[in-house]
Amino acid sequence: MTQVYEGIFMSTTLTREDIEYIPKKMETVSCPICGKEDYKFHEKIGYKHKFQYVKCKNCTNVFLNPRPAYDQDYLDTAYSVYGMDSLHVKHEGQLSNQEEESVRRYEIVVKYLEDNYNKKGKILDLGCGTGLFLLSAKRRGWDTYGIDISEPMTTFARESFGIPTQAGQFQDLDLTEWGKFDVIYCSHVIEHIPNPNEWMQVFRKHLKDDGVLVLNVPNQYAPEKVIQRFLKSIKIRKDEWARWRTPDHLYEPHLKSMQYLFNNSDFKLQEYFTYSSREKENDSVVNEIFHKTLKCGSKLRFFLKPRT
Repeated sequence: MTQVYEGIFMSTTLTREDIEYIPKKMETVSCPICGKEDYKFHEKIGYKHKFQYVKCKNCTNVFLNPRPAYDQDYLDTAYSVYGMDSLHVKHEGQLSNQEEESVRRYEIVVKYLEDNYNKKGKILDLGCGTGLFLLSAKRRGWDTYGIDISEPMTTFARESFGIPTQAGQFQDLDLTEWGKFDVIYCSHVIEHIPNPNEWMQVFRKHLKDDGVLVLNVPNQYAPEKVIQRFLKSIKIRKDEWARWRTPDHLYEPHLKSMQYLFNNSDFKLQEYFTYSSREKENDSVVNEIFHKTLKCGSKLRFFLKPRT
């Protein structure tokens, strides 16, 4: 049987009509990581640059301020159809070449956990999307579970790959039946939520004492992004956004601000490095130096364990 899911890249509810996103309500906030209210201007973003990021003078976190009120209207607009482009046509359980390539890349992370942290057991993917990361773990014998804010994507993962899933906000879900996890994997999600300190507490609640938390986030101070911001500041780079796009990164992580978050949590950072969307299991020596030694890539990957 063929299942067809239609969507548009990075879609919001305003995408198909190409309607400009205009927040119904704006709110001024303190730093989401340290709670301080002392900050300075960082950069303009968004359609016609009508939003801005500021930089906290205490923990150096870069965050959206003022920002659209994080209420149900914002969530429905930004996420009710978010990522629907990922729901490909599926023929009798067969993945497309693109999907198989994604599963192969995800397997690198799963294998790294097995080889470097002696892990194989229950794994939760928070922000699981269509379930391809979990499919890579399932193929290697893991017990897999997924959470995502998008009901269509959790349904897809459950019906296509037989992965138990729930849709909703992480901190509000009852995961009692699932028990505690050996690994929680959260890739490019935490920067979308207003309460990272609360999430660190919920991570700890659902992770075994010897478990591992893997967090992937953007790297705001990667050399590539610093250069892009400079070019934008001197009007060489336009940085145009689609009119319908919502400013969904409530803050832009980087190493120092994330270390501040970890130091004030029940987790201890084990290691970190940068990575590429095109990472390979046997990468070149140049890439190893760039990502593992110099840590200059545009994406950060952190491995954390509970404090004992």
